Amino acid sequence: TRVTIFDTRAGGSGICAQLWKCVFTPNGILERALNLLEECPSCSEDLNYDGGCPACLHAGECIKFNDFLSKSGGLVIGQHMLKRLKETKEYKQAQQVLSSKNNKTDSRSNDENDGNKVRRST
Repeated sequence: TRVTIFDTRAGGSGICAQLWKCVFTPNGILERALNLLEECPSCSEDLNYDGGCPACLHAGECIKFNDFLSKSGGLVIGQHMLKRLKETKEYKQAQQVLSSKNNKTDSRSNDENDGNKVRRST
């Protein structure tokens, strides 16, 4: 599986480098894109239509007028990519870092809550 991220701006804007950092992170760009395809507020209610809309799938500059796009096809491919992505060491490392940050944040908020309890009781 190969993903190509490219910048249509001449000389590039630097957005590709920023997006690449979001690929190997839990709840990153791929997971958010899949969420958007599944739950697009503009077209997810129409179960008979699979072509997507400008809010979730269409590209304004598409010379084929977005004729051959498929939300269900995009979901199948995206879910397969996400499954493989979650098996990479980069993703697992990012997940560990995120977990340790969340644990530190939780312990800090518990300490603050404990401090508030002590102050209130005295």
